[in-house]
Amino acid sequence: MKWILFRDFSYSPGVNMTRDLGALTTGLREIGEDADYCLLDSGKAVEESYVKTITQAQALDSDWWKQSKADCVVMMGGGRKLLPYYRAIKGAGKRLFLRMDTDGIFSPRQFWKKHWRGKVIYYTDRISDKHPRLSLPFGYCLGTLHTVCNRLQNRSFDFSILNGFAFADRLMIESPLALERFQSFAMQRPDLSVFQKARVVHPAVCCGNIGAVDKENLILSVGTWWRNQKNANVLLQALSGALARNSEFHALIAGPASARLSGLLSRFPTDVRQRISLRDNMSRAEVDALYARAKILFLASRGEGFPNVAAEASCYGCSVVGWKDIAAFHFFESIGYGTTAEVCSTSAFVSAICKEIDLWKSGQRNHGAAAGNFRKLFLARNVAESTKHLLQELL
Repeated sequence: MKWILFRDFSYSPGVNMTRDLGALTTGLREIGEDADYCLLDSGKAVEESYVKTITQAQALDSDWWKQSKADCVVMMGGGRKLLPYYRAIKGAGKRLFLRMDTDGIFSPRQFWKKHWRGKVIYYTDRISDKHPRLSLPFGYCLGTLHTVCNRLQNRSFDFSILNGFAFADRLMIESPLALERFQSFAMQRPDLSVFQKARVVHPAVCCGNIGAVDKENLILSVGTWWRNQKNANVLLQALSGALARNSEFHALIAGPASARLSGLLSRFPTDVRQRISLRDNMSRAEVDALYARAKILFLASRGEGFPNVAAEASCYGCSVVGWKDIAAFHFFESIGYGTTAEVCSTSAFVSAICKEIDLWKSGQRNHGAAAGNFRKLFLARNVAESTKHLLQELL
């Protein structure tokens, strides 16, 4: 079968090719499917054989999609700005799958506080890299205004989201709790049968071989640290508290803008400070090597869909610590290879990290077996098989 995986982003060599739709394209090709990853033309030379660039006009043209010969098109699910693409694809008579990357929360009518918190994070992060001092008040103002306006629209806002999702033949949601939340939301419009189209399909990632690297007493955090979403200040405080109680452990914070945390780190006691390392931009091979060495992946995020770093780390046998309210972290704890904090606070995260450390110390964590199990869930070729099965259900 012919697959086109499309995202309305401009092509940049190497960006996100081992995650999301790039990884799923690789997985589909590995299992013998004809799959291309289509991105918008940026004028840059394409380096990957499976990547094609198209113009935005082509992506919005039903005739182009008809000529593509695709049996199924996979897109990332999103807001109303993606509706013209959905219409063009369905107007060409193509099957449309949406990968949702969601926590299952879409509306202030569904979860007022959670929706508001998500919008504050979203607007804060829109400007937090370039205007860090203005970002939080900007986020609170715009996030609150957005949430209130959507809530005052009665159910029209909710229905507009569901009307968009109704274009899809399948909605691929990454965790059971997110699916449960989504289906509850979708039941507002049973006539659209949107809730019946949703399935749990885990995120696809590409990982190297596990190898024979011994696990170290290392807690790893990977993220983009200028983002308000990642809650870097609380993350540092929680790591400091957990390391103060476990002198044999150390921590490493890796990812863009991690060097900015050095000022915050300087406030902690010398003993703890010396056991927390910062690494800025790293190659994928270097990150994989850290996954292989670490025992625990810890994120203090205020909000997430399904973080790719958690999927990647688990494929190397890392257990996962995060906030229980986020569906992805709830998933890892529910299957017995993670610990969650009841609330998004420093003290709760310290308790969760220390509990997870105790599980490693007592020998209750088998990283080799866990890595094998998670690779069955998250490796691109295995997710591709699940995605292919969804299409076969419709034929």
